[in-house]
Amino acid sequence: MGDRELKLEDRGDYVAVGLEGDEITRCYVDYQFSLLFGDTGALVVIETPFSILGEDGEQRFDPEKWADLGPALECLLFKKVTAAKAHKEGELEITFAHGVALHVLPNAYYESWHVVSEAGVASKDGSMIVCMPSGKLAIWGVSQSEGDSA
Repeated sequence: MGDRELKLEDRGDYVAVGLEGDEITRCYVDYQFSLLFGDTGALVVIETPFSILGEDGEQRFDPEKWADLGPALECLLFKKVTAAKAHKEGELEITFAHGVALHVLPNAYYESWHVVSEAGVASKDGSMIVCMPSGKLAIWGVSQSEGDSA
């Protein structure tokens, strides 16, 4: 699928999601808002309301309100990622080279987002991260950052 494998790295307060330099090549809209990344083949699935912060301020979106997602597509599609972090309290933050940041907060009752390597197919290392209800992260295939003892 992608040219490189998705890497998850534990950095203490957050897990680095290895999307740097990758770009969103496809978006899926149903009761979720899903973002497919071209190089890694990773899929980010957003299941609850999210926000995009840019020079025009904050815009809020709900994946279930399909007609309102056009501006989100315009902000994100074919844009390069500079950083992607899954914060230990459950927030997903993806920043882009053009100065926009995507934020998904945890939900008290539902899984709010998940990231899976190779668009839903387990990769060689099985990388996957899920924001469980109330923000707890379930993580598969994470490595320790250099300098951490294993």
